[in-house]
Amino acid sequence: MSKAKIVYLSDNMITLEALIAIALSLVFIAIISILRYLIIDIQKINNIKKEIELWEIERKKAIEEKNIKKYRRVMRKEKRIKKLKEELEKENLKGSIVSALLWIFIINIYGMFFPSGLNIVFPLINYPATFFMIYIMISLWWYPIANQVLTFLFSKKKYG
Repeated sequence: MSKAKIVYLSDNMITLEALIAIALSLVFIAIISILRYLIIDIQKINNIKKEIELWEIERKKAIEEKNIKKYRRVMRKEKRIKKLKEELEKENLKGSIVSALLWIFIINIYGMFFPSGLNIVFPLINYPATFFMIYIMISLWWYPIANQVLTFLFSKKKYG
């Protein structure tokens, strides 16, 4: 493995392998985010969460008021709320299945292009790392950003 020095930051360096790992991580995370966004019905999830939350608030009010009639009326909807919770779990499971399948695909692609692995050093701290460690570190900040960008780009609301 080559130890090509690309960028110097004080006494630490970012190696070519680290840059490749970071770039691959960003690409893989973007692909997973896009596919999950296209497969999961975000509007449906938001509507279900909103309805469950409203029901929970209504139920708590009935308990706080100690109003038995209101509580019974609210609890008649419990069966529907359970079904909504199951539906929410199904939507979330779709995203998890997509992620798992893509992970298998990504691992195979990574193995084809880098059969002996990458010799990576964490940028700035000079700590040896694997591709998957870099991936996890990048995903901690990239997933939320990618999801916000996708929500903005694919939102059905018309702005301005």
